Amino acid sequence: MGTDVHAYLEFAYGDEDIRDAKYTWCMADLHMSRDYEMFDLMAGGRSGSESAIVRPRGVPKNISYMAEVAYYLYVDDKFAKEETFCSTEEAKGWVKSGCSKWSKDKTKVSHPDWHNATWLTLAEYRKCLEKRKSMLAEGTKLHPEYEAVLATMEALKKSGNMPRLTLWFDN
Repeated sequence: MGTDVHAYLEFAYGDEDIRDAKYTWCMADLHMSRDYEMFDLMAGGRSGSESAIVRPRGVPKNISYMAEVAYYLYVDDKFAKEETFCSTEEAKGWVKSGCSKWSKDKTKVSHPDWHNATWLTLAEYRKCLEKRKSMLAEGTKLHPEYEAVLATMEALKKSGNMPRLTLWFDN
C-alpha cells in the first residue's frame, strides 16, 4: 500500500498575509503523482516530519471550505453512516488513539487515515522543489504537476494574491 498526497491550492485576495486572512479560497484540488522524496520534503509524508523542510503544522486555522470538507468528518450520530460523517463514539476513539484531531468547534474530526497535515507558502514550496531537483539523478525529471503548482502559485502572487499549498497524506 502506498502513500498519497491530498493537496489543495488555496489563496487569499490581496497582499494580506494568508495566515491572517479572514477568508481563503480553494483554486484547485490537486492530483499529484507519488514522489516519496518530495512528500518527505513537504511534510515528512513518508518517513517522518524530521525530513520536512518545514515541520508539519496542521491544517491552517483559515482553511478553505473545499479543503476543510475533504480533511474533516462531521460528528453527528444521526448521520454517522453517511460518507462524510462519523459517530461521537468513533470520533472520541480516534482522537484518544491519536489518529484524529478535533476541529476548533469540536463538531468535526480529521479523517483517521490522514496524517502530517501542513501548509506551505510559495517560498517554502519553492525551497522543497529546489531541494528535490538537486536530489534527482542526472537526466531524470520531476513530475510536471509539481512544476505546474509552483507556476500557478507564482502567477497568483504576481497578480497580487497570497497563495498557499495545504496538504496531508494517507497510506
